[in-house]
Order: sequence, then C-alpha cells, then structure tokens
Amino acid sequence: MSLPFPSPSDPAAGRAEVLLRYLDFFRDIVVELAGGPVGE
Repeated sequence: MSLPFPSPSDPAAGRAEVLLRYLDFFRDIVVELAGGPVGE
C-alpha cells in the first residue's frame, strides 16, 4: 500500500522536511513498481 500524496498545505518545519516527504512518497511508489524492497 502506498503512502498518500503529500499535501502542500500540511505544515512543515522547513524545506528539507517537505523534500523528505516527497522522497518518501516516490520511494514507496518505486518499491511497489519494482515488486518489493531492494535486496530481498
């Protein structure tokens, strides 16, 4: 199950936190498309 797309209106401590939210989202999508976690 993938993470929900990060909402731009969610409060964040800074730009780095916003970037990490988007990276987590896209990393989750890539793992789903690849068929599972890398290295297993």
